[in-house]
Amino acid sequence: MSNKDVLVFEIEQAKGKPENIKHSDGYCPFCDTDNLVNIIDQRKDMIWLDNKFRTLKDTYQTVLIESSDHNGDIATYNQAKNREVFEYIYECWNKMLKCGKYTSVLMYKNVGPLSGGSLRHPHFQIIGLEKVTDTNT
Repeated sequence: MSNKDVLVFEIEQAKGKPENIKHSDGYCPFCDTDNLVNIIDQRKDMIWLDNKFRTLKDTYQTVLIESSDHNGDIATYNQAKNREVFEYIYECWNKMLKCGKYTSVLMYKNVGPLSGGSLRHPHFQIIGLEKVTDTNT
């Protein structure tokens, strides 16, 4: 297996990340929208932006905040909000796929205390892989 076949987690990049899953009173940068930077796109209360804490080597990491509701969740949204969220996330993911800069593009939602995520606020990750490819093709 070569280096182009593995994702490398850079632990140092994760230091200083805000956290409010274990400490629910912790700061939430996704609620503080006036101080968000490097916004790629926005639709209603959904915001797509660069991830400040790029923990995967040789990737372009972005975050899509799916709602202004800190305690929102795709399991509790009404049907219209769910459609809106999924249409937007697929649109953003597809833009990264079609731009031609990445060997693969991941989209995922890491939610819950055992997911490795640090923020409760509902969000997806969209990550462009610069070197790692699907080795099954």
